Formats: sequence, C-alpha cells, structure tokens
Amino acid sequence: LKNNIWLSERRAQNTLKFLEAQGVDPNRITVAGLGESKLLNHCTDGVRCTEQEHAENRRTEISISSF
Repeated sequence: LKNNIWLSERRAQNTLKFLEAQGVDPNRITVAGLGESKLLNHCTDGVRCTEQEHAENRRTEISISSF
C-alpha cells in the first residue's frame, strides 16, 4: 500500500510538470495521486480483477482553475 501511494504521488507530480511545460500556470493547477484511497471500482487488494479494472484506479485527478 505504501508503494502504491508513492507511485500515485509520483504520477501526479509528473502530470503537474507536464502541464507546466505546456504553459499552464502552476498556480492554477491542483493534482492528486489517489492510489487506493479512493477506488472507482471493487478492485482492492485480494480481489480478482482484470488489468483494465486495476488501471481504472491508477489515475491522477487534475483541477485547473479558470483564468
């Protein structure tokens, strides 16, 4: 679980860096690597799921505020 949280946070920070490189003002961006803290489906540890189902939970949520 700890490794999953670390990977999620790293994914979020890489997303932030990408958006900044595209010219988005970093003060307008909020990113969150959620790991297994907020699942979109039933795929938690010990539950048999497809790779596609697991991939749904590997996400970064992004908010970009208006101008």
